Amino acid sequence: MKNEFCNRLNMFQSSLGILNDSTRKSVWFQQDPQIFTTKVADAGQAVGNLQKFCQQQGMRIIGSAGDKLQERGTLTTTAHALAGALATWYEDQKDMTDLAKVNFPLSHWQHLSGEEIEEAAQEVSDLASAIIAGPQAAAAAPYDITPDSVKELDGEIESFDGVVSAPQQAISKRKSLTENLRDQFNAVEAKFVQIDRMILRFNGTAAGVALIAAYQAARTVRGYGIRHETDPAPSTGTANGGATQQPAKK
Repeated sequence: MKNEFCNRLNMFQSSLGILNDSTRKSVWFQQDPQIFTTKVADAGQAVGNLQKFCQQQGMRIIGSAGDKLQERGTLTTTAHALAGALATWYEDQKDMTDLAKVNFPLSHWQHLSGEEIEEAAQEVSDLASAIIAGPQAAAAAPYDITPDSVKELDGEIESFDGVVSAPQQAISKRKSLTENLRDQFNAVEAKFVQIDRMILRFNGTAAGVALIAAYQAARTVRGYGIRHETDPAPSTGTANGGATQQPAKK
């Protein structure tokens, strides 16, 4: 998850922490305006849901370069071995056409791209499958052209395909989640904006003024210097020159 979103989530949690602090909660909890208590509860639930959403968004993308390299090597070895068996079989059968499809040294396989290796391995599997499904299956068995050898190769093809495609699937899913992430954060922010406005109603006592100041400070997104308040800080000044609390700097 981007630092921007981490910082915003921390801000939401810190703001709720200020409101729910045992030394401050009595200022507003079930006090007039009563709707404020409901709004804080709604914001708390929204932040909890947002945190779960962020945990989903931060999934690990599987299929590292090391995984691909290992699966590529295993597939190459397995496909080359069965291709060699087929080459010997076709040579003994005087089948020069099919021999040309599989008669390659290991170095040839090692220089193929990932997609080319998978295609070539699939062709080896298809050729071997055609033999073991036909009338010459028993004659081909001593060459190790068997259902088990084909099954082994097919398994390696599937494994290789998995480490290649899995990262793309994970990236696609994560992209979709990220696109929704900002909307999710903005929806939670809207709940706090309502609290921003209504908390100013508690400026009638020193405890209320202290609560407002602490809450407004918590509503700064650390690392970005963004203030989420649209109203000036409350004043405790009087007509006869009492002290006045200055608005928080933007």
